[in-house]
Amino acid sequence: MQEVESYEYFEIQVQLAKMAYQLLHITTLSREIINQKYHSLLKERNLVTVSNRVRQAELYEAFHSKLPTGLLEKYDSAINVADEYNWLKVITRNSIRHVHPFRHLLFLYYLDLDVQQLFLVKENKGPFGKGPWPCLNKAAIHYKQHLISKVTVTRDFKSNAFIGTFKCSCGFVYSRKGPDKLVEDQFRIGRIKVFGDVWVDKVRTIANEGELSTRGMAKILGVDSKTIKKYMNVHEHERKVLNIDHSLLLKLHQEQLLVGIQKYPGIQEHKFAIFSRNSICIYIDMIKNGCLNNYQRAARKRILIWLLIGQSVMMNITKK
Repeated sequence: MQEVESYEYFEIQVQLAKMAYQLLHITTLSREIINQKYHSLLKERNLVTVSNRVRQAELYEAFHSKLPTGLLEKYDSAINVADEYNWLKVITRNSIRHVHPFRHLLFLYYLDLDVQQLFLVKENKGPFGKGPWPCLNKAAIHYKQHLISKVTVTRDFKSNAFIGTFKCSCGFVYSRKGPDKLVEDQFRIGRIKVFGDVWVDKVRTIANEGELSTRGMAKILGVDSKTIKKYMNVHEHERKVLNIDHSLLLKLHQEQLLVGIQKYPGIQEHKFAIFSRNSICIYIDMIKNGCLNNYQRAARKRILIWLLIGQSVMMNITKK
């Protein structure tokens, strides 16, 4: 019975013995580097999620299909799947816990590698390589500069392909399918998710200059003509709304001041000046409370100017 058992594991034992010999003649690797190499190899087997977590249940099944339970028990390396700190989980985590070198050899056998081959494994940089990544906002002065430090990786629901989402500080957000195979792939956009303020302001600036056609603007900004028309229409709508708001605010301001004049006909001029400043205070409160968040800074200034003009007009009335 003992002879049958030895023969059953003989090939595995020979491989483990060879790796143990190699282990005696190598330069020591840090635990962090070994962990990175293990993760790279597990990613190739689709045993690591997009959030960089090891699929422990699937790994356990795959590991046991390669290494029989009898062999693991023989070398005191059986795995208790219910134990959160069993050696298979610990060896695949960046943990401060130690794992016996022989169990590393068992793991290498599962990976179809020996010790020398492990040294040749390169770090897996992910489906989109290592950052920083370029901003592809054609409206920005930093176009194609590598300023994006983080990529959010998800999976496509249908194809299961990697999807990388890149967000720049200018507000421009784009995504594309991976993995990147060529250096040029990092400058490829699959979909623009958010254009951002810099891009939108550029559309409005070029539109106001009136020197380019819609198609010309689209070519410069890297989109189609329909997108340009969409944002130009939004700009025109906002401009009309702002113009209406100016008139309404001025009228409201004038009405408030006239009410004050009629209500306090004998009020001293310096006290009336304090009264007239209340509308400016209201304007400031509107800014603090976020009521004017939808207005551009220039538009806010125009509204304030209208209020000041109205205040000045009413002050002249009191002097007559």
